[in-house]
Amino acid sequence: MKKTYISLLLASAVLTAGADTLDDAAGKLMEGDYWQAQKLLEKAVAANPKVKNSPQYIYLSGACEFEAGNYERAGKLLSEAKKKGAAAANLYLGRLAFMNYDFDTASDFYGDFRAYVEKSKRPGLESVAE
Repeated sequence: MKKTYISLLLASAVLTAGADTLDDAAGKLMEGDYWQAQKLLEKAVAANPKVKNSPQYIYLSGACEFEAGNYERAGKLLSEAKKKGAAAANLYLGRLAFMNYDFDTASDFYGDFRAYVEKSKRPGLESVAE
């Protein structure tokens, strides 16, 4: 019984550390430090390989790929993140559509992102305005 309890505590600590690292990566992304955000994502995976399947991880990876200029890879990751429920991916998907002169699709993504930001009370509306 005692071993099971300790194992659960350790597993919980690893999951929490992974989540904290993802939050730190999101903060670095918002600050514009994409390189550091990518390093934190790598650290999160090292601490817990299962984090690679989380919508937040996939979104952050896609955003870092976008900022690095890897638009094809970014599009794949961001689309997957959106399918898994990461509404924040709409901002970068809108940027990709805009870059491809698909203004109607970009407008739809930006509208979805705006609704997400207003609903969640998160910063980001200034990005949609741009």
